[in-house]
Amino acid sequence: MKLMRDDTTSRGMVLLPDYPTRVVNEHRIRVEKIALLGLLSIIMGGAWWLWPAVNGEVDLLSRSSHVFLLFGSAILLSDLIDFGPVEKSRVGSLSNIVWPSLIAVAGSEYSSLDEKIASVLMLSVALYLWSVSQYIFNHSLATRRLRGTTSVVGLAFAIATMVALSSDTEIWALVGLSISYTLIPDLLSKDEMHDIRKQFSSSLENAEDLMITLRSNNTGLEQANSLLATAREIGWKNPQRGLLMIEEAESEAKRIIAISQDLGDIQKDALTYVIDAENISKTAKGPRKAYDMAIRESELGSLREAEILFRTAKMKASVVIEHWQEAMEAISEGEILISNLEGHSLDNIRSILESAKQSLVAEDPVTAMSMASNIPNHIESLTNLQSDSLKALDEAQKS
Repeated sequence: MKLMRDDTTSRGMVLLPDYPTRVVNEHRIRVEKIALLGLLSIIMGGAWWLWPAVNGEVDLLSRSSHVFLLFGSAILLSDLIDFGPVEKSRVGSLSNIVWPSLIAVAGSEYSSLDEKIASVLMLSVALYLWSVSQYIFNHSLATRRLRGTTSVVGLAFAIATMVALSSDTEIWALVGLSISYTLIPDLLSKDEMHDIRKQFSSSLENAEDLMITLRSNNTGLEQANSLLATAREIGWKNPQRGLLMIEEAESEAKRIIAISQDLGDIQKDALTYVIDAENISKTAKGPRKAYDMAIRESELGSLREAEILFRTAKMKASVVIEHWQEAMEAISEGEILISNLEGHSLDNIRSILESAKQSLVAEDPVTAMSMASNIPNHIESLTNLQSDSLKALDEAQKS
């Protein structure tokens, strides 16, 4: 029962909103205390190491270099508290610069046992710093190139150290081979998209040269240029998408060029039909209006719209050429027939004739001709009906 009560109590606990923040702050305070303790230990160790030189018991220069290394490592302790991207870069860079020099110092000739132990410890520190730099700088192309750059600096410091210590040839070879293990691959490293980016760069350059050549002789390439501009923006990050957009831009340019080459013939053909239509009818303005709009769209670069309007002008002109004269003749014939007749019964036929005239004004000669050509049939039907009515009336009077 007690266990059940404890479980119920634990499940009933409600965490305060600032609980995660407090836990993080408490952990940070503990880390800062440890870092401060380490910093004081390093400073005290450096002071202890330097004290005989201050009293004049040993050479100051021989001991000051070690103290500088200790103080430098003490400064890096603050970066371990907030180990973010900037701090990681700083720690990794300094580790990569220092470890080759430590190998050079560890490889010096030491006679006593203490010096040999110190050499082994220094070599262990160099290997640890090398592993730290490998861990921090082994995640992306940018970090590997940064490691390669800092390796060059580290090599320079190592060469200076070996020259000062008059190191043996074996130490020179060891330091050179160990640092070349990462230096050369890092400086020559390429990402997995290097080849396709190179292909994208070449394709983009060729496409831009092509656009410059075509734009000097043609218009309407705005869409293709817009696609190239978009490809230039996104192609370096996504070269596959950039190559597709370059192909689309080239296809669009070829299509526009093909249309512009055909558009001249289409324009000439449409103009011939428009002139013939104007010779037939001075009132039909539709073909000329469509033709002028096509010219305007062509000058603005809208070649597809210009082509459609040229074909529309030709179609309207063709209707005028084929049917305008016939519609005029049909309307004139209807007017003559109606003028010879009288009576209220002709009102319906007159409305048909007016509708035919309105269709002709609206530049629809086909409808006008169809309506006007039926007027004789209506008149004939009306005449037959009147004749039958008169016969029936005469027969009724005789009976």
